[in-house]
Amino acid sequence: MTRIPAGELRATREWLGLSTPTLARLLEVRTDTVRRWESGRERVPLRVRVELDALEQTTAAAVDEVVATLRNARHPVVIVYRDTEDLPAWLDIAWLDGVCLGAAWWRHVAASASREVAGTVVCYPDEVGKLPDDTRA
Repeated sequence: MTRIPAGELRATREWLGLSTPTLARLLEVRTDTVRRWESGRERVPLRVRVELDALEQTTAAAVDEVVATLRNARHPVVIVYRDTEDLPAWLDIAWLDGVCLGAAWWRHVAASASREVAGTVVCYPDEVGKLPDDTRA
C-alpha cells in the first residue's frame, strides 16, 4: 500500500463534502494535523488511505440507499440543508461512529443520487412549498 499524497487527501475530502474538522474527528486526530497533511508539511500516515477508502465506501452505500428510495418514489425529491446544524436528528445516515458527516456530505450524497434517478429534485426545506404541485404529490 502506498501513502496518499497531500493533494489527493484534500481532493478526496472535498469531493466527499467533508470539512477539515469532520475528517479530523473521523480520523481521531487534531484539525491542524489534517491541515499539515493536506499542505504537504507532514507525510500522511498509511492508515489514512485505508480509512478514506472506508469513508468512500460508506458514502457510496449512502448514495445507493438514497437511489433505491428515489426509484420507488412517484416524484423523487431529496431535501438538503444549508448548514450541518440544520440536519434533522432522524437523518441517521449522516452519522458515522458518532460523528456527523455534515450538510456538505449530505449534499454530495443527494447530488450523486439525483444523477442516477431522472427527474429528481434536490432542494432546501423552504423550497419544497415552491415546487410545482406535480412534484410534491
